[in-house]
Amino acid sequence: MLKILMTLLLIGNLIYAGGKTGFGFLNIGVDARIISLGDAGVALQNGNQGTYYNPSSISSLTKPAIVFTYKNWMVDGKFFHTSFGIPWKLFNIGFSLTSFTISNIEIRNKPGNSEGKFSSRDFAFAFTISPNVKSDLKFGLTTKYVFEKIFVDEFWDIAFDIGLSYKYKIEDLKLEIITGASLRNLDVGGVFKQNGSNLPTIGALGASIFYTPFGSDGVKLLFCGELKHRFYEHLNSAGFGLSVDFGTFSLNSGYELGAQSKSIGFGFGVNLNRISLNYAFSPFEFDFPNSHTFTIVFRL
Repeated sequence: MLKILMTLLLIGNLIYAGGKTGFGFLNIGVDARIISLGDAGVALQNGNQGTYYNPSSISSLTKPAIVFTYKNWMVDGKFFHTSFGIPWKLFNIGFSLTSFTISNIEIRNKPGNSEGKFSSRDFAFAFTISPNVKSDLKFGLTTKYVFEKIFVDEFWDIAFDIGLSYKYKIEDLKLEIITGASLRNLDVGGVFKQNGSNLPTIGALGASIFYTPFGSDGVKLLFCGELKHRFYEHLNSAGFGLSVDFGTFSLNSGYELGAQSKSIGFGFGVNLNRISLNYAFSPFEFDFPNSHTFTIVFRL
């Protein structure tokens, strides 16, 4: 039985965590728009939508907002993310919950009929804060509690994300440029850490360029790029995205270099004033089911 559980853990980590860390669901993108842009979100100031990628993103929030994301992932994996952001005079704050479940995993000690079924469940509860200062340089911090249960085994850990971003405009060229950097899943120790394992710590550096050739009310073009390094796995990857925004409708496409089992992605968004809906399509290799991500944003 133990060998079967360890095999499942190993396969899961190889699929989405590089094989040398646990809690691999922390590597899965949570916003459909960003996912369709090559998952390059470290320099996209998307309010509480972007805090998963860079905590300083919540500094751009001007109204309270609620975000819901659902996606299928690999074989029988169900991924859900929700966040709530509030702008205040001194600070912008956000709360989020991320869950990843795989149900009906069969228990087998030998070939033949299964002896039962069990589930794998992962959760992350996070709190994000960013000073609301009148400066183009923004800073943010996220504290998260991470929990995992596989059959009868439970693990937990506490981690931090830190992020910076800087925005500047070139008025003559009608450009707005944002640069961003973040360190995610910095491990401070828990039951998981005490067992000699590590969280998937990621360093990211990127930039986004917004171009409005016809003014703020016309078509908007976005190009974004991001470089990532996974410290414990010693893996490097890069993501690039292009978006054309027509106001109420946008088209997105992106590409990831060095990402495991996936590369190109597509998506679109619909913006109806207080409500936005985004969709991302991510094809997978090795006959894994393709991933479909849906994100809806309610601005209060």
